[in-house]
Amino acid sequence: MDYIINTHKGCKVFDKNNKEYPVTQLTYVKKLCEKQLFTYEGYLKAVSNILNMKYKIPLYINSKIILFSTSGYRNYENIWINYQTIKTVDFYEKTILFTFFSQQILRIQMTKCQYQRQIEKINKIIAYKLSDKID
Repeated sequence: MDYIINTHKGCKVFDKNNKEYPVTQLTYVKKLCEKQLFTYEGYLKAVSNILNMKYKIPLYINSKIILFSTSGYRNYENIWINYQTIKTVDFYEKTILFTFFSQQILRIQMTKCQYQRQIEKINKIIAYKLSDKID
């Protein structure tokens, strides 16, 4: 999975099949979480409490799917992008061009600084997950 967008019919998941689903992207993302035995809401609360992140929290589904959002997760225009499938990132003045390993291309309105903040958050979450902290 490269990225997910909302459509008038529900959401579209861009991957090798580019399949549409009759649910919103947020519902689709919540179902991804449940398949990995956790809830979206519980994840947000835990990351907020433990790692002190409040806004645009990246979502670590598993080692192959780490999603970050381009705007607020309830915003219809939001796009969930899978960090793990990004091949290259090209920065322009107010946009970013992502090329994925699947050769799909996505241009979004986001600054380099906004993208770098998301990557910092992702790295912090990965580091915490790899630390095996239980205290």
